[in-house]
Amino acid sequence: LTNIKNLKNILFGITVISILTILGYIYSPEIKLLFDRSFFRLSFFFGVDKGDSITDRFELISFTIDKVAQSPIFGYGFGSFSEEYINVDGRYYPHNIFLEIIFELGLIGLVFFALFLLTLFIRLDLKKAACYVILALPPFFNSLKSLELTEHRLLFFCFGLFLCLSSNKIISNNKLILKPKTKK
Repeated sequence: LTNIKNLKNILFGITVISILTILGYIYSPEIKLLFDRSFFRLSFFFGVDKGDSITDRFELISFTIDKVAQSPIFGYGFGSFSEEYINVDGRYYPHNIFLEIIFELGLIGLVFFALFLLTLFIRLDLKKAACYVILALPPFFNSLKSLELTEHRLLFFCFGLFLCLSSNKIISNNKLILKPKTKK
């Protein structure tokens, strides 16, 4: 941000994204519907009536914490939340990736996931990959409020991108860049 050229590029990028978003909102019914739904759901946070969704989520959090206390080490098994919560083998989940991992995979699964995240960020050169980290923030924040573990494709795509970038850093630091063999 201290470099004027970088600041201009950032402002240009923000302007282009803003214009494309506005045009998408105006001309695409799907994007307009996406925004309208998002604003409607956000309105629950600021209104007097918090809505059933928020009440349900607090119940899910409470249920998850109570059940984790009963089986904290190993959890209840992958995909077991729905069976435990509503006694149906379905796709119900606690709306938080960390709560789902600790519920289904226990503390062991949560430790492995935390180590995975820690490894990603230790190996990643944040100065070179800051824009990728910023792009990963929306799917990460979404994972804290929505979707089940198997539906976080974009988040895990970002994690894969981080792995590729960190591997690239290791390869270039050790000068192991592959070159075609030449015949003598």
